[in-house]
Amino acid sequence: RVDKALQVTSDGLLVLECPIDTVGVPKRFYRVRQSIDDDGDGLTAFEDRQLGLNDRQFNTGGTRIGGDLAWVMGQLTNNQSFPLLDGGELNGFARTPQEVSRFLNQTTFGPTMEMIEEVTQSNQSYREWIDEQIMMPPTTMKSSREAELAVGANDDLFLFRKAWWRSALNAEDQLRQRMAFALSQILVISGQGSDLVRGSSVASVTYYDLLVNGAFGNYVDLLEDVTYSVSMGSYLGHLRNYKGDPELGTFPDENYARELMQLFSIGLWELNLDGSRKVDRLGNFIPTYTNFHVTELAKVMTGFNWGRTSKPIFYNFTPETPMKIFDVVHEPGEKFLVNGGYLPPGLSASEDVRRAVRNLGTHPNTGPFIGRQLIQRFVTSNPSPEYIARVAGAYRDNGEGVVGDLGAVIRAVLLDPEARAKQVRLQPGFGKMREPFITYVHLVRAFDSENETGAHPIHTEDGQKDFGQIPLDSPTVFNFYSPDHEPVELRDEGLVAPEFEILTPSRSVRWDNLLRRGIERGVDPPRMALDQSVFHHDYSDELALVDDVEVLIDRLDLMFTYGTLSEEQKEIIRTIAEENVDSERRMYNVISLIMTSPEFAILR
Repeated sequence: RVDKALQVTSDGLLVLECPIDTVGVPKRFYRVRQSIDDDGDGLTAFEDRQLGLNDRQFNTGGTRIGGDLAWVMGQLTNNQSFPLLDGGELNGFARTPQEVSRFLNQTTFGPTMEMIEEVTQSNQSYREWIDEQIMMPPTTMKSSREAELAVGANDDLFLFRKAWWRSALNAEDQLRQRMAFALSQILVISGQGSDLVRGSSVASVTYYDLLVNGAFGNYVDLLEDVTYSVSMGSYLGHLRNYKGDPELGTFPDENYARELMQLFSIGLWELNLDGSRKVDRLGNFIPTYTNFHVTELAKVMTGFNWGRTSKPIFYNFTPETPMKIFDVVHEPGEKFLVNGGYLPPGLSASEDVRRAVRNLGTHPNTGPFIGRQLIQRFVTSNPSPEYIARVAGAYRDNGEGVVGDLGAVIRAVLLDPEARAKQVRLQPGFGKMREPFITYVHLVRAFDSENETGAHPIHTEDGQKDFGQIPLDSPTVFNFYSPDHEPVELRDEGLVAPEFEILTPSRSVRWDNLLRRGIERGVDPPRMALDQSVFHHDYSDELALVDDVEVLIDRLDLMFTYGTLSEEQKEIIRTIAEENVDSERRMYNVISLIMTSPEFAILR
């Protein structure tokens, strides 16, 4: 007979007392299976203790952001040993250039060979590289716009796109630029729905810089900045949105209030930390808000006007200035928010907005809802519930009790074991289709392309037809594609593939043709005949290897597909390439075949 007394100490140690009457009875041993994981970091309490960590804190010591398991994995994958509590140690393993290339393909607009070599040879861990990127001064869209004007660009509706290309190609803070692009597909404004966004490069640049500057800041603060953006006010209708007038039968516009909840913060359904939907006692999904909450939040979003006006009815075209809010045309009285939030009467208009935004930014749903989409943009379309929970946990608490720290979130996204472990990425359903627009940027970055003018008039006029996406030009507020898009071929497997929503049969051919033309002719705006505007690629390193096709293939395989081409695929590419006597034609074929391979199209 065993009398069990079980307890868990504060540091996660499992204590089991088993008094046994051994008179005349052989000794017996009992193994107790323990799977307690209080901090949800993927390590059991026992494993945390063996590593000298604390299972009661998601980010032990406040510095291991992304969870204890991600921190340990970061140590080991950078050839650093990890001491164990019992005196032993876990041996680290060296990063390969292929692993570094994969990491940089996830975190930049496309690595160059020099970048791969630099990170491989450095002693930087991935975490240190991320931290360095976060600490870099932001490359703002404003500075890129000014640089374009300085080399002769016109201030027209294409100027924002030219500035975007300059930043994407040349900025050292690549992770920030990628994060801003990801956020622009969550906090959506579009030139297709706003004359201001389409027609004013200042308006577009100013809005995008909110995302650039806030990429690693606090999401709650970013939501408030976006709320005051005149571009967002123009796009979703709360610019000059005034309080209701019962006598005239007018009511506040509800558009921004609805999208702020549905798309920018909490989503439609109550979520668990791992992104799964909560259910009520009848098994039904629980809505996060009702039409009543939309109406109440719409009252909060009243009183906005142009930023440099002195009265709510005045007009002053200042697209670079945040909107101003006026109490006199702001809906007075109490307001009821989601999740039991309440705004008492008598608050100022700005305080109403601040508290309402904080109510959404700190809602339990926001971590898993936003975290999942960031995982989809950087790593995989179908993250496991555990992966989502770890990222959402970093959103909920950055290790210092702060909610909404996007720096902590991106560390958790990129350093998670599912993001880094080879065994995971080889599983069916892992990975994501590369965004078509990013593949074109990678082509220009990979070969140090440049033109004679120093300007960036890159071909994006037909970007919607060729790629299905152009920055700040999505067809609707729902982005270019849905995070829940299920291609018919994957529906039975329960898998989503968001980017496949824009990969139409026509576009798949146009995209391939555009890449091939860009590889051979350089990247040029077709409506401009001036040769000095064409971005010519520097193929000197590749042409030096063209007589040894196998070495050339290995070089390009490392840069674009991080060493994932099979020997069979390499043999096919080699056979096709060697059919050409002309060196340039042989090189073009190799680049084109690799950049249109499944291994390049699907980032795993």
